[in-house]
Amino acid sequence: MEATLTPAGEKVVFARSTEEDFEQRNWEVGVLGGDFGGATMFSIYGARYLNRGLAAELGYAEAIASSSSSQLIKAGLLMQPFPDWRVSPYFYLGTGIISVTVNATGARQENNDNQFSNVGIGVRGYISRKTIVRLEYGDYVLFSADANTDQNMSIKEWKLGLAVFF
Repeated sequence: MEATLTPAGEKVVFARSTEEDFEQRNWEVGVLGGDFGGATMFSIYGARYLNRGLAAELGYAEAIASSSSSQLIKAGLLMQPFPDWRVSPYFYLGTGIISVTVNATGARQENNDNQFSNVGIGVRGYISRKTIVRLEYGDYVLFSADANTDQNMSIKEWKLGLAVFF
């Protein structure tokens, strides 16, 4: 397309994203997939960078297993101590609501909406143009809504995905 000439006979020039654009990004959106306590998980997120090392994220995820499925709505903060590095570690702290649906027929349906908190650690890397790869490990604590058991549940998560920035 760059070889195409304009009506005036000049070559078309497209702006190219560089690693410097990556360092100065304000917004990011991405998709990730992985494992959520043995269930297959897919998630989408959007992030707004508050400064070069701190971003606020909102996300939605679905975890699908043979016995149940879960939907998560998440909000959190991503802290990146070395935002200038092409490949950089980060830390995540978040909270949200998880809604669990049991797939078994005849199972007693109860209120399966619980609040959770999660922490995560990961690494993200600038690939090229406006693309980022992200690998993350997280630990979720689901707060029990059942007064009889009063036990919180811990779920581990691994995910890998791609994002674009602007």
